[in-house]
Amino acid sequence: MHRQTDRQFRYKCNSASNLIYSCPSECNEESVRFGIKAISESKTDPSDSPQNDKKRQQNNSFSKKKAGFTLAEVLITLTIIGIIASYTIPDLVSSFTENANTARAKKAYSLMAQAWDQYREDRGGSVIGFGSRQNLKDSFLKKYFSYVKENGFGDTNYIYENLNAETYIGIDAGILVTDGTYIGIHQSDSSCALNGYVGDCATTIIDVNGDKGPNRIGYDVFNITLRTDKITPFFTAYSATHSVNTSCIEPPHAGWDGWTNKGNGCLNRILLNTTKWSG
Repeated sequence: MHRQTDRQFRYKCNSASNLIYSCPSECNEESVRFGIKAISESKTDPSDSPQNDKKRQQNNSFSKKKAGFTLAEVLITLTIIGIIASYTIPDLVSSFTENANTARAKKAYSLMAQAWDQYREDRGGSVIGFGSRQNLKDSFLKKYFSYVKENGFGDTNYIYENLNAETYIGIDAGILVTDGTYIGIHQSDSSCALNGYVGDCATTIIDVNGDKGPNRIGYDVFNITLRTDKITPFFTAYSATHSVNTSCIEPPHAGWDGWTNKGNGCLNRILLNTTKWSG
């Protein structure tokens, strides 16, 4: 009778759950040792109780529920991203366009300088006597630049605007270069004394993105003066340090609509590798 009772006690103490939760007080020392040994050999975790199993299942279920996002959470996130994008994307696009136009202006100025030097050399060093604006377009622009089309008398004029929003000016003698740049002759004097300033042969404009907007000096349009010995990025009627040739105030900053803020200084500042906008 004693042996049978002892075996029952050992059986009760033989599992992790019985040992921890239901091992009777009658379990003797030998029975407890027997239960611990059995647990060790079976590699059973004493915490593997039905109660703990249920808790783990609940935790796993909760984790699975939190692994995804609800529709409301997704919509809120997308709304926040949209708000941020509405503030940042326009600035990024503007900065990209600004940098691209700056690089194109430098390239166009360099090509114009090379072409004018070659034109002068081919004419024996003198450009005086080239004739009218249309003649200059034919003998200079069309000969030294690859172009896809031209405009002349009777054609639709190219229109652009000064930086200070002065009256639109039409150009009827120009070409659209194969890289998309428009080059037009604004004014010319075959004797190279344009408006009484000796050495000035013509004033030209370059639009670095062709007929795309905004067609405004300082943004995508820049002035170049053709002289008897070189080209310059400003009106020689004024000194290089005059506000006409250094001002490049971006609207609507103070002073943008002043008479000196025509935009002539923008290309000059670009070529000097300084900040384009002076205000």
